[in-house]
Amino acid sequence: MTREEAALRAEIARLKEELSELQQAWRLAMIGRMAIGLAHEINNPLAVIQGRIELLQQMDLTDVRRSRKQLAVIHDHGLRIARTVSNLQAFAAPESTRLERLELAVLLERSLLLAERVLRAVRVECVVSPTGLSVMVDRAQLEQVFVNLLTNAAEAMRGGGTVRITAEVEGPDVRVAVEDEGTGIPEEFLSELFTPFRSGRSPARGTGMGLAIAWSIITEHGGAIEASNRARGGVRFEFHLPRALAEVGSPHVEEIQAEPSDASLRLLVVEDEQALLDTILDMAESAGYVSEGVTTAEVAVERLKQNHFDGIVTDIRLPGMSGVELLELVEEAYPHLVGRVVLMSGLFHPAPPGALYLQKPFSRSEFVDQLEAVMAEAAGKAARGSP
Repeated sequence: MTREEAALRAEIARLKEELSELQQAWRLAMIGRMAIGLAHEINNPLAVIQGRIELLQQMDLTDVRRSRKQLAVIHDHGLRIARTVSNLQAFAAPESTRLERLELAVLLERSLLLAERVLRAVRVECVVSPTGLSVMVDRAQLEQVFVNLLTNAAEAMRGGGTVRITAEVEGPDVRVAVEDEGTGIPEEFLSELFTPFRSGRSPARGTGMGLAIAWSIITEHGGAIEASNRARGGVRFEFHLPRALAEVGSPHVEEIQAEPSDASLRLLVVEDEQALLDTILDMAESAGYVSEGVTTAEVAVERLKQNHFDGIVTDIRLPGMSGVELLELVEEAYPHLVGRVVLMSGLFHPAPPGALYLQKPFSRSEFVDQLEAVMAEAAGKAARGSP
């Protein structure tokens, strides 16, 4: 490599880093601007939850059918809040990508299956070569981009219509276009179409988070996305992704099947909010774990000295010692717990590299799946003779 080539590569790397910083700054600025929309998306389901709980307090709880109906509504609106927060996190702090070389046609085929429910009244026309359109992408994230764009198109064509998807090589990139036959988007909304909670459609049809997340994922992959109204009606979304020019081998990952939890497994839970601590303990015990809860990391350290535990779940943000500091202490002093500490948080910060993590709010099934995977991984290490 010549000196000029080395200098050029260094300059390209610097510009990419600056672009990434600018994109993240834009995301954070948008979060401040969308406070009104966020309040609406959280306060409405909270009002429903509060109202239903007050109704339950006045009801005869022996009427199982009516009680379950109220609880189902509370559960659904709790999930609605969780989805809003999860979407906001995906926009503000995208998860680190796991790149692999994939043909675009394979990604699209899977995405169409995932979006099948929303595409019932819609005809999809694909003009995408089965080979020659390879990209280096995170499979799950790019599938989400396609599903979000297809969902947006289906919402725009409530009476049915055709979505046309095309893809072709354009210089060093692969260019993808998704076009619908809907009513189009008012020009005044186009410039802010990828801003969270700013939708060009009717408010009843969504919050606009889907397009914001698509923008976030595409830019994280080094691409770009834009929208325009078609002359003959409808909207055209077009995005570019860097083309993968060479085969890249994927590392072999040994899979370990999670085994059902054993009642003898003891779990220590560290959470400073008592109501949430009690809920997590109930979740753990319902899955067969013997669990103990404490509200500070300092007390957790004392419990570890007195009792044997098979796993730990701890909040990151705690009074005094943090959950991350507790993790470091545990991994140094208790080798059998290495790989068995799960961090959790309600904040939008990423977990330390390699750490197990649960983003609040999480469902019981997500919590139990994480515990069983942790225990199975630890058991697998022991079987292989790993420390």
